[in-house]
Amino acid sequence: MVIVEDGNISFIPITPFEVLCVNITAKNKTPAQITHELIDNLYNVKDKIVTIRVSGSLIAGKTSDINWNNIIKHTDSLGAYFVMRNTSALSSKEFETVQIADSNDEIEESLIKEHLGQINLVNDEFIAKELMKIFSFEKKDGERVVDYEQRFNSEADNIFNL
Repeated sequence: MVIVEDGNISFIPITPFEVLCVNITAKNKTPAQITHELIDNLYNVKDKIVTIRVSGSLIAGKTSDINWNNIIKHTDSLGAYFVMRNTSALSSKEFETVQIADSNDEIEESLIKEHLGQINLVNDEFIAKELMKIFSFEKKDGERVVDYEQRFNSEADNIFNL
């Protein structure tokens, strides 16, 4: 940094904060083990920027089970200037990828089959599909709300043979 006072120029060097990078692999570890390992590795952090990177797959538990509050409190008590964490490469065995069907029809079909039998109705799969058709009805151009509701109700009555 350069300071000019009364025509005198003086140079004062600015020293940036040191950076401490901590990389932990979560392979075959639990969230509690990760927490303890991080706390054990974070001891000389006074006036440093601390970056924590955790990657890999936990053997048990969820990624949110790592006690970040205790880790941050520990580094703050030791005088760390700032702590950043990166868990984008961290995963868990409990986390499963959800495979989504290609079309809305396939999604609807799989949901109907998944929940069949929860209500005791005869032809419950047929009824569910027909109700989904009715629920997709839109009000026609120029149709009054009363007429739309009557059309909707009469279609629903036809499904349940009322």
